[in-house]
Order: sequence, then structure tokens, then C-alpha cells
Amino acid sequence: MGESNDRFEILPDPEALARRVAEWMTSAALAAKGPFRVSLSGGSTPKILYRLLTSDEFMGRFPWQRVVWYWGDERFVPYDHPDSNYRMVRESMLAKAPVPPENIYPIPTDGSPDDAARRYEQTLQEAYGGTTLDAARPLFDVTLLGLGTDGHTASLLPGEPVLQERQRWVAAVSHAVIDSSRRVAFLVTGR
Repeated sequence: MGESNDRFEILPDPEALARRVAEWMTSAALAAKGPFRVSLSGGSTPKILYRLLTSDEFMGRFPWQRVVWYWGDERFVPYDHPDSNYRMVRESMLAKAPVPPENIYPIPTDGSPDDAARRYEQTLQEAYGGTTLDAARPLFDVTLLGLGTDGHTASLLPGEPVLQERQRWVAAVSHAVIDSSRRVAFLVTGR
């Protein structure tokens, strides 16, 4: 087995985690040579990060004009619905920051979930410049993920059939276990 350069940090609480991530993400975005792509997550811990990025401490340092925002998953509800990840991110961060509208790519929530997944997959492939992911050239510079109390992350639960998908980048998933909503999730495929 090869060596890992991964480093783990244990922080005392969600606020300390948000501060550490805000510092790290600001430094990484400033160091990026081109557009800096971020895949966002819903949930209470990322919400702390989003609010911190728009605080006086970070607002003027963060390179808002160069960062492009995507979503890793979304409930299939209108953008103004209380359960929408897009709504939470917009209210917590994007509406308060000087983000160019052309740098915001929410998952579509119109039509059918399968159609929305296909359209978002096409959006991601256009941004990536290809239909096959290359490990040496990641799609996102940062992928934020949360962990639900039931163990789900990015709207995916262990043992779900969609986890066997190896061709699609984005797929619709149904969660009677989490809630009654349909969701659209970005899948990291084995390609």
C-alpha cells in the first residue's frame, strides 16, 4: 500500500472547524491559477462556514470573483423552499457576497428528477471540458460534505443501488429513509 499524505485535524467544535476551513479555503482560492471550483453541501456545519466567509474577517480577503459554486446534492424542491440547500446557501452566503451570478450553478429542480440530473451532469461536464473524469485533474478544488445523523452524505446512504453507478456523474435518488423528498446527487464515479 502506498504512503498517504493525508492529514487529519480534530477541532473542538463546529465553529472552530468552520474557522479552520474558512482560512484554508481562502488561502487555496487565492493561490489558484484559474477558476476555483467548490462543491457545496447543505447542513448546519457548512452553514456556519458560509456565514463566516461573509463576515468582516473574510469578506474582503476571499476572492469571490474567481470562485465558482456548485452543489453536491439537492432536495428536489423549488429554490425558495425551506428544505432547499440552494436557499440555505444563498441566504447564508451568496446573497451577501459579491459573487458574479454566472459563477453560481445550482442543481435544477424543475422537470423530473432524472431530467434535472442529466442537465446538471451536462453542466458539470461542460465546466470540466470532457465526459471522463481524470484523477490527475479533479472537477472540484474543494468538495464540502456533511454527515447526516443517519449516516448519509451528499444524499447517499450505504447500500443504495445508485452507489453501483459507474457511468453517470449525477443521478436522482429517492429517500423514504431520510425524508419523503426526491433528491439529485453528484456521484463520484469509478471512471
